[in-house]
Amino acid sequence: MTPSAPSILPDSAPTEADREACLRRLSEYSPDAPDAPVPFSHRLAEAEGWSRLYTLTVIEEYKRFAYLAVFAGHPVTPSEAIDAAWHLHLQYSKEYWTVFCGEVLGAPLHHAPGIGAPDEDDTYAQHYQQTIESYQRTFGMEPPPDIWPVPEPVQPDSAPEAASPARHPPNPVTPPPASTARSFMPSVWLVIGVSLIAITTNAASDVDVLSYSGPRFLAFYLGACVMACLLIRALHRVAYSRNPRGTSGGNVPRQLTPAEAALITGDAARMAQVAALALLDAGAIRMVPPAKRKRDRNTYVVANQDRTPECHVNAWTWLARQTQERSPWPNFRNRLVDEASDMTDRLRSEGWLWTRGAMRGTTLAAWAIVLATLWLGVMKVFVGLSRERPVMWLLVEMALFAIVYWGVTARLIGVGRAGPTAGANAALDAYRQRGQQGPRAGLSTHDLLWLTAFGGTSVLANTAWAGYRSMMGPPAGASSGGSGGDTSSNCSSSSSSSSCSSSSCGSSGCGGCSSS
Repeated sequence: MTPSAPSILPDSAPTEADREACLRRLSEYSPDAPDAPVPFSHRLAEAEGWSRLYTLTVIEEYKRFAYLAVFAGHPVTPSEAIDAAWHLHLQYSKEYWTVFCGEVLGAPLHHAPGIGAPDEDDTYAQHYQQTIESYQRTFGMEPPPDIWPVPEPVQPDSAPEAASPARHPPNPVTPPPASTARSFMPSVWLVIGVSLIAITTNAASDVDVLSYSGPRFLAFYLGACVMACLLIRALHRVAYSRNPRGTSGGNVPRQLTPAEAALITGDAARMAQVAALALLDAGAIRMVPPAKRKRDRNTYVVANQDRTPECHVNAWTWLARQTQERSPWPNFRNRLVDEASDMTDRLRSEGWLWTRGAMRGTTLAAWAIVLATLWLGVMKVFVGLSRERPVMWLLVEMALFAIVYWGVTARLIGVGRAGPTAGANAALDAYRQRGQQGPRAGLSTHDLLWLTAFGGTSVLANTAWAGYRSMMGPPAGASSGGSGGDTSSNCSSSSSSSSCSSSSCGSSGCGGCSSS
């Protein structure tokens, strides 16, 4: 039985700064204890039979789910994979409640499974769909389908065994097919739009739509608005697929580096961590942990003058010019973060990234479509006013269309937001599959660089680079977990208690969960 989590917004309305601070803390947090012989992520991978990379991806999605549980503003429900990670995390009760909930999320996150109500499955399905939609709005992307599968339609009572989805993804390397419901939705809206236009035009004796009666024009205009939004999406899809290398116009570019992949899939902070690891691997720098008996608790980065690196030369040159050729890690990290802007420009010019508005043809076409649609509404408003007819509902319809248009275009890569090109997505998927198919033990430093690019420094736990992870730990004021595990969770919140569903405790051996 899948749990559902009510919204746990703070008492006062959260500000944008609150949301960004929580995202930053979640990005820096890892449930893997640096000194644990078997960290959380290893336990989760062994318990669920997952590959290392798939497990780390689940952890990242677990943290995103926890964010939605706090800020979505409606009940949320996790996927099966995230629920498994959350159950194991709950067993590390002190770390979960004190660090993860208390310091990282800033709110309690309780597990509240169902109580066996007759309509429970339908309620969970609705909450899960709302969670997927909030994920898309909040993070500006589709959730990974191998971790967030689209819910299947409820099966009839005659086949109850088919109603529960598989607990583990059958093949983490190849994602399941795209959502059936999602693939059909454009067709449904197309039918609605065409039907409204066809019905209103066929029933009218005059081809001049401005002479339509109020209700008839409202129906016609609604169909026109639907068709306008579908046309914009269709134009974007064509432009996105026909320009897999963005605006570069070239052939297949060079291969991505791990730092570049970290910037595309994560952020500038992760890019800086991967860049530092690459410099360490090349012997261009070394990291010195803080001395135990000195007041200076900084981790220092020291340049090796005998090894000039081939990449991140500017940051390394700055380091080499410092006193004693060393600098505290936060300062050097900031130098690496400063490279993100130039790296983004380079990735864009080479066809790895779309910037906002870079699809100029599609952007101009979208503007032309929305202006034509709104102009039709404005003309009808003047006609209605000249005939002393009410126009309030038409104005409402026009305002709703403008809002929907903004929401649609804001999610389009290259139009309303920046994002990877189709070629970049294909390349990153190939790297992910290669990592998932690779050996789980004896990872090379090259493997670790790529794993860190996709999963953050939590992958370094229990590896040859485990010490670097603690040195690159979160800055003062941020917390790192001590249990080792996942980063995205399914939860429900209340202020006093939590409970476990016996049906979802199986593989983790929950043994009961409660809090006071």
